[in-house]
Parts: sequence; C-alpha cells; structure tokens
Amino acid sequence: MPGKYDKILRENIETIIPFIIEHLLGIPFDATNVIKDKLQVTIERETDYLCLLVRSPDHEILHIEFQTESHKRMAARMLLYNAVIYERYELPVRQFVIYLGQSKKPNIPVQIKTPYLDFSYKLINIRDIPSALFLKADTPEGVILAVLGEFDHLPAKEIIQKILQRLQELTTDKNRLQKCVVHLRMFSQLRKLQIETIKQIDIMPLKIDIRKDPYFIKGLTEGKAEGIELERLEKSKLFVIRLLKNTDFDDEKIALLVDVTVDFVKNIRKQQSL
Repeated sequence: MPGKYDKILRENIETIIPFIIEHLLGIPFDATNVIKDKLQVTIERETDYLCLLVRSPDHEILHIEFQTESHKRMAARMLLYNAVIYERYELPVRQFVIYLGQSKKPNIPVQIKTPYLDFSYKLINIRDIPSALFLKADTPEGVILAVLGEFDHLPAKEIIQKILQRLQELTTDKNRLQKCVVHLRMFSQLRKLQIETIKQIDIMPLKIDIRKDPYFIKGLTEGKAEGIELERLEKSKLFVIRLLKNTDFDDEKIALLVDVTVDFVKNIRKQQSL
C-alpha cells in the first residue's frame, strides 16, 4: 500500500490488533506473540502483520495484509507468503487482506484453483464494517478507523465529530491525541473527506495544532484545494472572533455574515470563552 498509510498502520498495529482480531476477523484467541522476522529476504516483500496466534489447544500463524487499491495478483502474492511462512514455522497459516480503499467491490481475487491446487484467503472490505463498531474501540488508534467504515446513512460531519469526541475521551496525552488527529486526517483522504475533517478539527476545542505536524504540512503541499480551504477557514475564524468581540450579534447572524455554520460560530465562542 502507499507508504504514508503503511507507516500509520505500522505505528499503530500493536495497539489496534487485538480489536481487529476479535471484531473484524472474529477469531477467538488467548494471546498473540508478534513475529519480528522479515520475509523480504526470500520474496523481496515484508509482510504487513505476522504473529503467532496462541489458542487452545492448537497454535497458528496469523498473517494480515492491508490494501488501499485493487490488486489482480493478490491471491498469487498471498499464496507465496503462505508457502514461505509455513516453510519457516511449520504451523497452519490463517490469512486475511483488509481492504481500506474506495471501492465497494474491489477487484481482488481471493482464490487460486488449478487441477493440483486449491488455495484461498479471506478478504475483508472495511467499508462493510459499521463505523459504530470502531467508535467502541478502547484505544484512540482503533477509533480513527471509523472514518473508513460504513456510516449507515449518517452524514460524514457527524461521524467525524463522534470520532474527535471519542479521541478526547480516550486520551489526555496531548502528543498521542495530536498524532491520532493527524492520522485521522490522513485516513480521511481515502474517503475524500479531508476538507470536512479539517473543518471539524478546526472548530472543535482540541487544544492542539495539527498544522505544525510534518505530515499535515506535507499533505498541504500535495493538494492546493485542501490548502485553499484551510486558508478560507482560518480567515472565517478570525472574522468570527472579531465579530464576537466587537458586536452583540447572535450566533445565527454572525454565521450568516461570515457564511459559516452556526456550530462553527458556537465552537469558536466556546474556545474563546466569549
């Protein structure tokens, strides 16, 4: 998968993997022991996640790959992984591909069947998983995956607000919160929701500034539209603050004058204690 998403998942995988195994994969387990061995020496690719799944009475290897795009030869790649993993550990290998991309029906084959071979793995499209499930995660890193799930007809604005609220409930560590908010913004690009996400981050009292984060700065240089929208929001915010401080206009009138939502004005009033 593209490097920026791969890096996020690698940073967060140990925190979110118990939730993924239990709720997305539906596998009962007693514990997991991460396998640090790298297989790219043999097949020139490193697995996304590999662990020994401790179960009673038998153990097995769990192998997970994350994809943001369709891959017509994914089944062949998974077969190759399977063979190398089994040859090294001599344990049953259970394999999953978790698709994070836009398509509701990605073109990713899950089986290879020949007269001499019958191989398959399980494909999970995260778009089929209700966002509400991720919002129940007990780590902020798990919660941000809600932006990739099924919204169940709720507006994106509401889902993003719920994610940000939940992040604040789960951590008081400012650095961890900032990291998760930046990762949320980056994942939102997979759903073309980056502008709405920036807007909600901007109006919520998070007490962090994601614009100082290098990931955020890089993202702005990659997309002029996003930068223009952010600049517009900054100007709108300053205009609202001036009106709040220098007039007795109510929130509805200020929202009308600035061409923003009433919620936008209310959140700024709250942030500024006005």
